[in-house]
Amino acid sequence: MTDPVTIATGQTYDRSSIKRWIKSGRLTCPVTGEKLTNTDLVPNFAIRKLVDEFCRGNRIPIAKPNTKHRQGVEKTALPFGPAAAGAIKMAVAFLIDNLEKGTVEEKKKATFEIRRLCLVEADAVPWLLCLLSSPDPSTQENAVAALLNLSKHPNGRRAIFESGGVCSITDVIKTGLTIEAQQNAAAILFYLSSVEEYRIEIEVIPAAIPTLVELLREGSCYRGKKNAIAGLFGLVQYPGNHSKLIAAGAIPVFTSLLSSDREDLVDDSIAALEKIAERHEGATAILTRSSVPCLVEVLNSLTSRSGKEHCVSLLLALCVNGGDKVVSLLEKMPALMSSLYSLVTEGSPQAGKKARSLLNHIHRHQEQSNPPLLRPPIGDHVIHAH
Repeated sequence: MTDPVTIATGQTYDRSSIKRWIKSGRLTCPVTGEKLTNTDLVPNFAIRKLVDEFCRGNRIPIAKPNTKHRQGVEKTALPFGPAAAGAIKMAVAFLIDNLEKGTVEEKKKATFEIRRLCLVEADAVPWLLCLLSSPDPSTQENAVAALLNLSKHPNGRRAIFESGGVCSITDVIKTGLTIEAQQNAAAILFYLSSVEEYRIEIEVIPAAIPTLVELLREGSCYRGKKNAIAGLFGLVQYPGNHSKLIAAGAIPVFTSLLSSDREDLVDDSIAALEKIAERHEGATAILTRSSVPCLVEVLNSLTSRSGKEHCVSLLLALCVNGGDKVVSLLEKMPALMSSLYSLVTEGSPQAGKKARSLLNHIHRHQEQSNPPLLRPPIGDHVIHAH
């Protein structure tokens, strides 16, 4: 089989043989007997590569396929049709076998190739998870990258979660052999946390949240911090995780990022703090950091509409859960008032609504603190005659 192609049923044959079969009028699969829904022939490059390697290893001359035929096929074959799917499945089966039984070098090559293929149906996820503990940095990095690609799709997330992968992924965030592996592992947790059921289960793993907080605090590069904060933001959507985030020291890390020169990290930190501040416990923890003046300064300096909206929402939540002490502090900041009025007139509808609500809190507190002077009733006035 020097020029392997895959037909609509997913079976692979030598091009010349299957063409003769079809040309003779037989529109069924020789192996399965199924009727062919089309006569597309998709080049199976994975099998072709294996054939080439075998021939070279055994000093067998390699016959070059007819390029004219190949060009004609590539113009008509559907890249996501049944034939292409069959070719992928066959290639995946070979790679999975290498993951399970191959040498260190074969496993390294297999994990690299896997990054380009869809592997959930081939049950590759458990083997990829096993390779997260590989002592070889390249193998581990490729396995994590493959899992990251899978985690971007619902079926991939389900396969990773149901295979018990969260613990292994958390370990890579903490002790990964390369920075790339750690960053990608954090991104996987972010995608997993997008599913409510998984968020609840992730919190059961003691190291999950502290490990992300540590990466956010100690990470030396932007991408690592970005993925860590994305993972934490996903987890903070479940209120049951708030106390764990507080206990893990997330709030000091978030507040320290408010002075970052990367505005997207500032926006993400404010968004996470906003969710935490929705509960009294979280608002109290934020206020103990004396964060209000810093937040007002950030609101004045932000340029993104979403960042401003999150910041106003955060200040409003601190007022609601922090009480008069917070409102009193805000009313002494003239710079805040101008920002709020600007949002009311020029901000998004949601930002304007939050800004008006915050202004109402401040004005109400001012009226209560400084009531107008009482005047005696008109009937009590004494009129003197002269």
